[in-house]
Amino acid sequence: MTLFKQITALFTLFFLIMLAIVLAISFGDSRDYIENELYIKAQNTASASAVTMSQADGDITKMSVMADAIFDTGYYRNIVLKDMNGTNLFEKSRDDKASVPSWFESMLHFKMQTARTQVSNGWQPLGILEVTSNTTESLEYLYGLFKKIVLVFFLSTITGLLMIALMLKMILKPIQRMKNQAEGVLQNRFILNKDIPFGSELERMTLAMNALVERMERMHKKLIDLTVRNRELEYNDPLTGLYNRRYFIVRYEDYIGSDDNRSSGMVIAIRLCGMMEANKMIGYDKVDELFKTIIMKIEKAVSAC
Repeated sequence: MTLFKQITALFTLFFLIMLAIVLAISFGDSRDYIENELYIKAQNTASASAVTMSQADGDITKMSVMADAIFDTGYYRNIVLKDMNGTNLFEKSRDDKASVPSWFESMLHFKMQTARTQVSNGWQPLGILEVTSNTTESLEYLYGLFKKIVLVFFLSTITGLLMIALMLKMILKPIQRMKNQAEGVLQNRFILNKDIPFGSELERMTLAMNALVERMERMHKKLIDLTVRNRELEYNDPLTGLYNRRYFIVRYEDYIGSDDNRSSGMVIAIRLCGMMEANKMIGYDKVDELFKTIIMKIEKAVSAC
């Protein structure tokens, strides 16, 4: 898995956890607040209605009409008037379904309490009025809020991932160049990175890599020079610069066994006697000059053929 995919997975998981925490806290508090407010509203309505119904002189029909006016507002799920024995004198109820998914309604799980108050006819208790608030509007409001929160988190996640992708591209680009430098050193190609990144850490890494490449290049050149020098010392005569006996032995079989024009030619063997005595009589410098003169004449004679 690439670094971008790993960071993307961690970032997405972090946002999902944060979303779950925000939803749990926000909707838990909102549900409790709405439940309390709806109960207070239902209790106030029940108390006000009980006072109004107490003026109906015990006429159940008038009381029912009064309840209809309140029930038709749509804010209440049930309005029930029971006598003191618990028998329904009238009941107004609706079973509206909120336009929200069932899983969302189950997740909130509203626990609505029924407000109760006593209705009297003068000083005589007539019955108990029960009012239960309707949660449809509250559910629809909370579901709209839920969609907004999820949308905000989704857009924030996409924006965050784009920013991470851009940041990783800026970070990985210098690292990719350093990787190319390292691979180039393995292939004896020494590349200097002239694009210095802005970050202090990446800048120090780039400068250190450039210094390492320059040092490796100098070491490589020294090694090549040393190799060439050793080869010259091994196969060339230091005085005349000609190939020595060792070079002839090494390359002889190669020349003889080749199928090209290297297999034809001639071998000239010249032996100079009395060099030890000449060194003693005329000195080493004179003998060296003699060697050089002889070599020059041989080269001139061979080149003329």
